[in-house]
Amino acid sequence: MSKVFNLENPWMKFLGKVFDLMLINLITLLLMIPIVTIGPAITAMFYSLNRSIKGQDTNLLSEHLAFFKKNIKGPMIVSLLHFSFVLGLFAYLTILGESTASSAIVLKIIIYVLMTCSTLLVIYAYGLFASFNNHVFVTIKNSFFLMIAYIPRTILIGAIYIGFSLFFFRFLAIFAPIVFLLGLVLPSLLVVLLLKSVFATAIEKTEA
Repeated sequence: MSKVFNLENPWMKFLGKVFDLMLINLITLLLMIPIVTIGPAITAMFYSLNRSIKGQDTNLLSEHLAFFKKNIKGPMIVSLLHFSFVLGLFAYLTILGESTASSAIVLKIIIYVLMTCSTLLVIYAYGLFASFNNHVFVTIKNSFFLMIAYIPRTILIGAIYIGFSLFFFRFLAIFAPIVFLLGLVLPSLLVVLLLKSVFATAIEKTEA
């Protein structure tokens, strides 16, 4: 019995990781409540997921909150810019209404593409904020270039979030507790791993 509850036991290590992910998820949800802090909350989540991947699980809560407070400005600016941009596109979309004219359909497609691309760019920006200390507009510029340079992984990042969202929405009644406890961190963990590989490859190419 003592072996079962041994902290070095693989099963206990797994449970510890799951608990850490749930904690990160719940903290992120709480920090997102003011709305304007959604960007900083996601950035802090990426930061903590990075630490968890590296095995740096000590002082998880205090480190998470300290990073959130210290790095709130940049991600908040990016998230507000993104929100304003998407809101403007949505307003234009409502003006087009139910029009079936070919020009209106083309414009709608362009708007949806712009919404998707801007969201992916912001995900890259949050990942950069979580890993590097750069100026806001330098981060936005780097996010744009990385998003374009690594198109396959950018598409995969979008597919991960869309896939998880559709799956959880479809089976919400069944997986409601999992959505509440792990709904943000599960897809984000995969995205952080992808971003980590993108950043590492980009740095290698820069130094070559």
